[in-house]
Amino acid sequence: MVLRTTPRRTTAGSAVVTALAGAVSLTGCGAAEPVRPAGDGVPKAWYAAVEQSYAASEKVAPVTSVPRLSMTAGCDVTTSVEIAGRSTNQQFGSGVSTLGRSGKRYICEFDDPSITLVVATFAARSDLAEAAAVGRAYSEAGNEQSAATFTIGRRKIEVVKASYPTNRTHVDYRASYLDVAHQGLVRLNVETTNEGGLLTSYSRRRAAQDLVALLDKG
Repeated sequence: MVLRTTPRRTTAGSAVVTALAGAVSLTGCGAAEPVRPAGDGVPKAWYAAVEQSYAASEKVAPVTSVPRLSMTAGCDVTTSVEIAGRSTNQQFGSGVSTLGRSGKRYICEFDDPSITLVVATFAARSDLAEAAAVGRAYSEAGNEQSAATFTIGRRKIEVVKASYPTNRTHVDYRASYLDVAHQGLVRLNVETTNEGGLLTSYSRRRAAQDLVALLDKG
């Protein structure tokens, strides 16, 4: 269930898409922060966006496990997401929710194709592990899921592909990166359809590459 401050437009054959990306800026006259190695970790600005958006939402009402999204709110970490070499900047809002017992989750949504990008931080490492487990492939009636892990640079990306034998109009991909050092999680959900040929051309490896490119862009 998702709470929205404004109704979301529905597009036939497409689903929610969320993207998060950002740029780190250094301010003040103190010592410069360590540079994040290329191909590793999560941009610090992404985690800052989680904290800032969560705190702002808490001032309005307590944050719960039900995502509170506003279609008029831009994504604080990116203005566009590139999927299979094609960029989309059609934003569908952003918001926050809790995740597990100690997690704070920031969500951005994009369309064409349908994308959801999630950035989450956890106070407890056990909650991070639980959230990671929830994102892995599992047996569920009505769909078939398969998983693969790809190492790109210094990151390991887990990707789950979900197809639907009784509804072959779309295939979903869920790419996840576990930032154990900072107890964070980034997840990119992509729904592919016949639009743009992604239904047949997209793959688990491509989803992993797209998530890594988004992380590196930050």
